[in-house]
Amino acid sequence: MEIYDCHLHTTYSKDGKSTLDEMCGRALALEMRAITVTDHNEPDTPGFPAYEHIRQSVAAAKRKNEELGGRLQVYAGVELADQFIGGQDPAPYYEMDLDCILGSIHSTKMYSAFFSDHAFGSDLLQSAQKADMDFLKKFVEAYYSELRKTAEKADVDVIAHLTFPLRYINGRANRGLDIAEFYPLIDQVLAAVVKTGKALEVNTSGMATDWKHFMPDEDILKRYYALGGRFVTTGSDAHRAENLGVGIPEAIHMLQKIGFTHGSYFVKRKRFEYQF
Repeated sequence: MEIYDCHLHTTYSKDGKSTLDEMCGRALALEMRAITVTDHNEPDTPGFPAYEHIRQSVAAAKRKNEELGGRLQVYAGVELADQFIGGQDPAPYYEMDLDCILGSIHSTKMYSAFFSDHAFGSDLLQSAQKADMDFLKKFVEAYYSELRKTAEKADVDVIAHLTFPLRYINGRANRGLDIAEFYPLIDQVLAAVVKTGKALEVNTSGMATDWKHFMPDEDILKRYYALGGRFVTTGSDAHRAENLGVGIPEAIHMLQKIGFTHGSYFVKRKRFEYQF
């Protein structure tokens, strides 16, 4: 089975724990076919100046790919969270030699309507633990409204971790939110992914935790398939080398069961396929 891990973070991301060398060493040990380095477009913070840390990440990935001489393909990407974090102009990212752009909802202004800090992680977890369910449902509704806009309008290649709020609400806070309640909104996102020719990511990071869920899970992937969606990527979202590739073989088996026959990856922002 060929493994393409199309979503990972290195120490060029503020929350990355492993270097690119460590990630590549792990990928080689696992005999992966390819990885795509997709560091976060962080706000301008100490040690992570806007744009420059992504330029460095891209250059490092290109150097590493040449160094490895085909033993492992190393592609350069970026995870553009909402495109306009901290008022950033996204245009400079499109001038970089990127292979893949992930689109995700991490810190959009929508979050500030619910949480005190755009650095949503601790606020979302705290709210997931303590807020009433109606509050959380309103947040999830707003999330899918923003994600639909990203799928419809953003110049990105992949829509990442579709059910991202569940990582906190159910995975960490164990609140038991029923995602099926939001299927009508999710279907709008999926329809936009299909219409615009983007790929949908199967994010396997939950498999590295006690939560043991994909983002999205099988039911939503079946809905995507029924809408005509056929373009999928797999990504561990690893921030540590030991989590690289975790859950991807299981995700591929799930996708095959649904009817998917090929995975996608991107080179110079063009989509290519490999057979499952």
